[in-house]
Order: sequence, then structure tokens, then C-alpha cells
Amino acid sequence: MGSGGGGYRYFPSSPNELRELIEKSQNDAARTASDAAINAYLQSLLAVLNERDAKATREVLDGIGQVLADAVEIDQLLFGGSVAKHTYVDGLSDVDALVVLDSAKYVDKSSTQVLSSMLRQLKKELSSSLYTSIRKGEMAITIELRTGGEIQLVPALKEGHQIRVPDRGAGWVTTDPKAFQERLTELNAKLGGTLVPAIKLMKSIVGEFPDQKRIGGYHVEALAVDAAGQYSGPNAIKSVVTQLFKHAAGRVLTPISDVTGQSGAIDSGLGNPGSNVRRIVADALSAVGRRLDAANDVDQWKAVFE
Repeated sequence: MGSGGGGYRYFPSSPNELRELIEKSQNDAARTASDAAINAYLQSLLAVLNERDAKATREVLDGIGQVLADAVEIDQLLFGGSVAKHTYVDGLSDVDALVVLDSAKYVDKSSTQVLSSMLRQLKKELSSSLYTSIRKGEMAITIELRTGGEIQLVPALKEGHQIRVPDRGAGWVTTDPKAFQERLTELNAKLGGTLVPAIKLMKSIVGEFPDQKRIGGYHVEALAVDAAGQYSGPNAIKSVVTQLFKHAAGRVLTPISDVTGQSGAIDSGLGNPGSNVRRIVADALSAVGRRLDAANDVDQWKAVFE
């Protein structure tokens, strides 16, 4: 005669074991409910961040393109940085735009000469109602916006499929601006679309750090991509953003290379491996990672973000 059962069922052998099973089941249910509530809170926070998207910044970039057109004969304004990677957080992200020039006209010009030309034209024609300052660096023109955040304009010469941008001298260096974007897209898909939202949340916290502890948007993204390449946990925003901070706290202690080829290291400004500056940043990232790891309910997560 068949057992008519269907499968093996385990029954506890003692009242104590039964009690332990019930408690475990209740704890698991409570943890699941808490995780769901935390992830729902993070989604609501992301909705607010996404409302303040790159639309206004794109409008400013359009205006910049019109101002620069006569001065540098722009072939096209290619969005890079956070706008292209969809990790932009208003007021917290650096926005890079490649200003692709007429290569035939500027092939004999140094990058310093081109940057100076851009700076003069922007100061002359860009409405001062849009920005608080414009300055020229070694590789880009930085415009600080009145609405918060900044835009970095990087001049570029395009020759076939190659793009050259300023190096840290007065010359030009070949770069692949899409390399990082493609890697981020790949890892975001691997993590079920949770990496980009986690980066936005990470930026929203790092953006509130004091100046000596704050790192740039591209640096945050690079640390996150490095962490995602080794991540094997659940594809939940709560888990991913926690891991980003925990991983970044250790990884920031050593320079991280720039896969685009534009520079040797993204974070060269933090000094040598293990420098005091790096340790200060690492401590700040580690503190957030510990708080997130220990947070068990929505209120504790809110205390980190709000």
C-alpha cells in the first residue's frame, strides 16, 4: 500500500525544539517584513531623488552649447559622467560633458589654449544667473551652478573612432569615455537593476560629508563598480548599498585606476596608498557601512539618510 503522503515531513521531537522552530519562524517573518519596509522606504527616497533629475542640467548644457558654438565650433556635446550613466543626483553629482571640437581646426592647438578660449567665451556670454563661478583646470572648465552641483566641460578632439581629451599637461590623451558606462551597465544588469539606485543613495549620503571626507561622484561610481564586481549577496537595494559602503571603506585606501584612460588614477588627489587623507575618507565610509549593517528597521535607516 502506498504511503499516500507526498513527501517527508519533519516533526520536532520535543516541546523545546518545537518552541525553537516557532521562534525561528516568527523571527524570519519579522526580518522579511522589516526588509520589505526598508526597501520600500529606499524606493520612496529614490523617487524624490529621481524627481530632481538631470532635466535642468541638460537645459543648462544646451545653453552652454549655444554660447560655445561660435568660439570653438562644437561638432557635438556628448554627455558623460552621471547624466549618461543615470546615476545623477541633483546637487550631489559632477556632470561631465565632452565638447567635441572641429579636429582639423584645433589639431595644432594645445589643450590649455582651447580651455582658455572656452573660458573667455563662457564668462563673456553665459548668463550669470545660471552660475556662481567658472574656472579653468588642467583638464576641464568647471561651472558651479546656482541650483547646486557643478558641470565640468571637457574639450575633445575626435579622430575616427578615437577621442582625445586634455592630459594634465598642455597636451592631449586618447580616452574611451564609454568604457566605464558599459561596465556599469553590465554590472547593474547582473544585480537585477539595483546597482544604479544604490549608487544614487550612496551619493546622497557622501554628498553630506564634510569637505575633508567627501569624494567626487565619479569616484563613488568607480568604488561601487569595484564592489559590484565581487558582490554575491541578494539583489535588494538595502543589501547592495550596505555592501557598497563596506567595500568602499577598504578600497579607498589605495588608488583606483581610470578605465577610460583619461588619467592614471581617478582619486590621485587623495595621495599615496594609505595616506592620512585616504584614511579620513575610509573612516567616514566605514562608519556609514557599520550603521547600515546594524540597522534593523526603517527608523534606523531613516536616521542614516535624513
